[in-house]
Amino acid sequence: MAPGDSNWAFSQFDTALGKTLGINQRAFDGAVEQGFADVKGVEVAALLVAALVIGLTFAGLHARLREYAV
Repeated sequence: MAPGDSNWAFSQFDTALGKTLGINQRAFDGAVEQGFADVKGVEVAALLVAALVIGLTFAGLHARLREYAV
């Protein structure tokens, strides 16, 4: 483990790699949390938009279909 030996160099590399992995993991966790926060409530908005599209489609087609009713 003397400076300049392979075990010392590997230990230095392993320590630096551990620090880098920690930094990357914290950044990843923060990005995941931010992503979930950004899309919070989107499922409710999507349902409302889908219901609006269905309602408007029905209203538009209903008038046309009445023209062909006997």
